[in-house]
Amino acid sequence: MSLHISIAMATYNGEKYLQEQLDSFLSQTRQPDELVVCDDCSADATIEILENFQQQAPFLVRIYRNKTNLGYIKNFEKIISLCEGEIIFLSDQDDVWFTNKIEHIAQKLKENADIWVIVNDAMITDADLNSTELTAAGQLFSVGLQAEQLNNGCCMAFRSELKHLVLPIPFLLYGHDQWIYILANTLNCRYFVPIVLQLYRRHGSNTAQGVVLSSSPSSRWALFREKS
Repeated sequence: MSLHISIAMATYNGEKYLQEQLDSFLSQTRQPDELVVCDDCSADATIEILENFQQQAPFLVRIYRNKTNLGYIKNFEKIISLCEGEIIFLSDQDDVWFTNKIEHIAQKLKENADIWVIVNDAMITDADLNSTELTAAGQLFSVGLQAEQLNNGCCMAFRSELKHLVLPIPFLLYGHDQWIYILANTLNCRYFVPIVLQLYRRHGSNTAQGVVLSSSPSSRWALFREKS
């Protein structure tokens, strides 16, 4: 029996790159059962793009417009609460997923009941999706960390049984993805897939920042300067 799959996407003034990410959902070898989007008061054509996509998508697309700007952490909290799938994929608005991402992750979860949170590697690109030949996990390794410490939300999926622990997301110094990462490590239920399953676009306006997410090679010295 296949698992019911939700994609949880947060949007905010995403018109420039959004369509490419939506198109990558359509090209999946295993398409989602639903796409749940919460828009955080966009002032551009984001909603129009989403509504046009809603009309053509072969799966359910639910669009919610926040009355006030929640910020990306609370916006993801809202989206996660609205997802009905057994597996919830977190998605940014500006990446591009490889065609086998959902199928590969869903199969891994179906075969391994002990995995509750799963994270895949990603190829870092520039704004035009030109490869930097760097991966998110590779950048971690370059600064002396383990690839298994990758906690980017855009690379993450988890079982819905975790929702009662994940929500509400506490007000902390880190984001929703780091919170899920901490819970998964505490429960020893996290798995890292050492396979690149998406393009991770860096364009200068990304919410997530830091040397390990940079489109330039990272180093321990660069990490030290960032933390100083």
